[in-house]
Amino acid sequence: MNTNNRYHEPTASADDSEGEGEMGEIINLNRYRKLRDQARRDQEAASNRAKFGRTKTDAQAETKTRERARRDLDSKKIDEPA
Repeated sequence: MNTNNRYHEPTASADDSEGEGEMGEIINLNRYRKLRDQARRDQEAASNRAKFGRTKTDAQAETKTRERARRDLDSKKIDEPA
């Protein structure tokens, strides 16, 4: 068997009379790499959502607080005469 074939590795079998093993499964390495990288990105995204994510209620509360602070500051502003 040709051992230089990069798609499979020869396997020895006790019942193989010719000395040739079975072929391994052919895989697309680019697809494997893409799936592996996508899984890593998904895992990182999930941890970032847990670490930095805010609930909708938290975001609305912060928006209300900022708007209230802006209105308070604007109400204390002194108008300059023209």
